[in-house]
Amino acid sequence: EAIGASWSFWEWKDFCRETPETLNGTSQWAAYGSCKTGYGGRLFNESGIDPVRHQQLGRVYARAIQGVLLSHAYNDTTKELGMRYELDPAVGGPTEIFANPAWHGDSKGKFDIRVTPAAAVDVTQDPANRRILLTAAAGA
Repeated sequence: EAIGASWSFWEWKDFCRETPETLNGTSQWAAYGSCKTGYGGRLFNESGIDPVRHQQLGRVYARAIQGVLLSHAYNDTTKELGMRYELDPAVGGPTEIFANPAWHGDSKGKFDIRVTPAAAVDVTQDPANRRILLTAAAGA
């Protein structure tokens, strides 16, 4: 993250079934599914999505930058995103930050946003769409 590399997470399924033949065979396949890939105990539980595991993977991050990204670091303990970028008002869209208000916001789902210099961008919190928009201010 600190070097600008992206990340991903996926899980093929949460099930598999072995038989004595498949346990002793050379195939990657079980009788049902493949027990050699990720399964069970991941993002899903008996009721569906496991909210605790989902939240652990739900990081605050920049989806789009109105300029050139210089640094980006998220602290999952404090739930703080530190980001620096060179603002380019010629870029048509805003900087868009993914932030889930239920996981990363305060008790009211709001975020403490600090921008330097303060007048460089207009800040819009859009909790319904889980995002924060930073748009170059007039004259920036």
